[in-house]
Amino acid sequence: MKIVVLMLSGALLYSCESNIKEGPSLSENPDSLAAQLLALDGRWSNDAIHEGFAKSSVKYAADNAIEMSQNEMPLVGIAAIRANAEGKTEPFSMHWYPIRAKVSSSGDLGYTYGGWEMMTRGVAGDDTLIFGVYCTVWERQPDGSWKYLIDGGVHTPNQVLP
Repeated sequence: MKIVVLMLSGALLYSCESNIKEGPSLSENPDSLAAQLLALDGRWSNDAIHEGFAKSSVKYAADNAIEMSQNEMPLVGIAAIRANAEGKTEPFSMHWYPIRAKVSSSGDLGYTYGGWEMMTRGVAGDDTLIFGVYCTVWERQPDGSWKYLIDGGVHTPNQVLP
C-alpha cells in the first residue's frame, strides 16, 4: 500500500512540475472538470464490462501510464498496457463505480476514487464476488481529453458503498 501512495505522490509531483499551464477557463472550473472525470471513469467501467478490463484500459491510458494490479508487477507505459491486452481473455468480469473526483486548480490533473466488484472463479470452481477500492490519477491532454497516468486498486473485505 505504501508503494501505491509513493507512486501516486511521485506522479502528482512530476505532472505538476512538468506541465505548468494556464488554469481552466471559467466554463471549465475544477468542479465541472471533476464531473467530466466522474463521467469518463463511468464510461471506462462500462467499456470494461463489454470489452474486458485490459482491452478497455488501452484507450484510456496516457503514453506514460502505470497500471497497478494486486499481486502483479506494474505495467509501465502504453506499450506494456497494450501488450498485456493483446489476445487476452480475462477469467473475470469487473466493473466499478466512481464515488469522488477532484481536479487541480490549474485544471490539468485530477483523480477519481471509488469501489469495484469482480466476478471470478474460486479455487473450487464456483463463482466468487470480490470487492475493492481504486484510485486513478488523470492528466488532461493538449486536446482537452483526459487520460490516466496511474490506475490501481486493492481488495477490501466488503463492498464499498458510494
